[in-house]
Amino acid sequence: MKPFSLILLVLGLLKSCNALLCYRCNALNNPTSNCPGWHRRPVDSLRDLQDRGGLYTHCIDIRLANGTVIYQDMTPAMPTCEGNFLSVWKEKLVREYKMDVSTICCEWNRCNGPNAGTSGRKGPEIHFILPLATAVIIWTRNLLAFGS
Repeated sequence: MKPFSLILLVLGLLKSCNALLCYRCNALNNPTSNCPGWHRRPVDSLRDLQDRGGLYTHCIDIRLANGTVIYQDMTPAMPTCEGNFLSVWKEKLVREYKMDVSTICCEWNRCNGPNAGTSGRKGPEIHFILPLATAVIIWTRNLLAFGS
């Protein structure tokens, strides 16, 4: 029964350590901002935001029709990516900027990068070194305890 418990521990630790990588910038309130965000390292939901509970599940990308990136960030699916939140936001921005605006909400690493909206899904990154090392230590300790 011990190996089964160890497997469950490792799987639980791996599941809780998923991270999402998204680019971040905001030119909505500051036109001279640092957009687009892909000129810098993407924000890591686990390392940078300490999101161990999986709150941040999506990347968002908002661009003007001429390709200018005006907003990129990491966001929870609700309320931003579900329902009509994005469409209402898009309508407001179309009126404000007087041109079409694309709004994309996606859920894989760096999906709000230069090619936002295209396929190429890679999934969340898994930060597994520490949980795996912990599991191996526990397993080794249990083996040594039973061997004595």
